[in-house]
Amino acid sequence: MGDRMTIPRSFPVLLIGWILATSQGGLSASQVNWKSIPGRDNFTSTAALLDSSFTFQLGAFANSFKPTADNTAEWAANWVSADTAVYNEPNRFFTASVVLPSNAPPFTTSNVGYIWGFNVSFGGGEWILVTNDSNYATADGDSTAGDDWKWPFVGGIPLPVTWSVSNATVVIVGTVEDPAGAHMITQAVSSGNPPLKMYEDWLAEHFSAAQIADPLVSAPGADPDGDDDPNVLEFALGTPPLMPTMDNRSVHGIEEIDGEYYMTLTVQRPENLGVQYRVEVTSDLDLWLYGSGHVTVMSATPTELMVRDNSAMSLMNRRFIRLNALLP
Repeated sequence: MGDRMTIPRSFPVLLIGWILATSQGGLSASQVNWKSIPGRDNFTSTAALLDSSFTFQLGAFANSFKPTADNTAEWAANWVSADTAVYNEPNRFFTASVVLPSNAPPFTTSNVGYIWGFNVSFGGGEWILVTNDSNYATADGDSTAGDDWKWPFVGGIPLPVTWSVSNATVVIVGTVEDPAGAHMITQAVSSGNPPLKMYEDWLAEHFSAAQIADPLVSAPGADPDGDDDPNVLEFALGTPPLMPTMDNRSVHGIEEIDGEYYMTLTVQRPENLGVQYRVEVTSDLDLWLYGSGHVTVMSATPTELMVRDNSAMSLMNRRFIRLNALLP
């Protein structure tokens, strides 16, 4: 297809494990189940119900960074995600589970975990950030009480721990209601950018663990649904990777300038993705060129990119234009 290209980038044993785990200061539990209560109404700051545009992440802040309502613009730069879940709009909740591969920073056993919910708007949006930390000083100088959401030790018997929004004791942004109430979460308007959704987060949303382990299915250049759009392009354009579709969300056009005609490409894209969109042009389908010397960006918003070829079309100058999606 000429308009786009992608570049990929037994008991005795258990008993011994129990002894080893307890000798290291407690039973090991490297799996974290995290969730909200299903069937509760959850709202934005304008009292609208949350929808599937909201994403929740389990993670931690690096570099000893402590999030507050006053430093929201710095959150994304210090945030490290461990897992991602998309809000289940019909059932009004989110849920996910992750097994930590290691206790590498910031997932050390002395550090706390957070649940961060946000929509996909850049430059501000609807956010909630919660944790459970008995050492977290509140605005009035008091400390909260409860079981800390400390990252579990990786090793031994991986019995799960469960962290739920309903038992969060610290709410940095947003509101959490009484678990017995009619609703649970109310988002709040915050400034700053949410963390980028990376390719690995997207894989976890759309593929099973077995599928992710198979590079023939999960690699950026793989095409498991056979629609000629590799995974990296499905990621970049927000199309389903396991369901063939002709909706690739890029449209060719022609713009007339002073009697000459130039090819354009308009791309509808999801917000907040960790991917580079590069539009390239050629006259021979061999040497593809990009950059300001070859294309002009006519508009670029979080949801749309429109680019024009700098060289006019003619009978002697065939022109082609395509989208290239690259992972960092």
